[in-house]
Amino acid sequence: MGTKKPRINPRTAGFSLVLGALVFLAASCDTGSDDTGPITGTWLASFGDNYTITASTISYDDNYDDPEYEMSFTGIIEDHTAFTQSAGIIYFKYTVPNETDLLNKYNALYWKSLTSSTVELSIATSADYSNPAVATLEEAKTKFTLNNTGDWVTIWGGPYTKQ
Repeated sequence: MGTKKPRINPRTAGFSLVLGALVFLAASCDTGSDDTGPITGTWLASFGDNYTITASTISYDDNYDDPEYEMSFTGIIEDHTAFTQSAGIIYFKYTVPNETDLLNKYNALYWKSLTSSTVELSIATSADYSNPAVATLEEAKTKFTLNNTGDWVTIWGGPYTKQ
């Protein structure tokens, strides 16, 4: 008598396959976690303006001394999404805005062409160059998307170099 081959229950095998696929898909999804990944760091443009992005905050220094043209701001990162490994959006809430009516409103920082040392960045801006910030994160995530980047980005800044 030879050794008996173990029988595989088709239901158990099918369940294991489905469960494995779900675990794989869940692990590969962008969940908008607190880790902003490779976009984290200080990014400097040739004009001297710069962004500093941490896991939880974003700040922009326009490098202007004239308060009439001040565009610097600080915000709390509320969510983010990466469309690819080199492009995405960071959704943030203004905590120190350049205009008082923007306090606690939401906007988005679009990024593209990310490499280990350079990136192009743009804050969502209306065609008339006004700030299109909204009252809630949900509104921001609906308004500022990959599909309508051209509606909110008229000029890409940079390239910014990682410091």
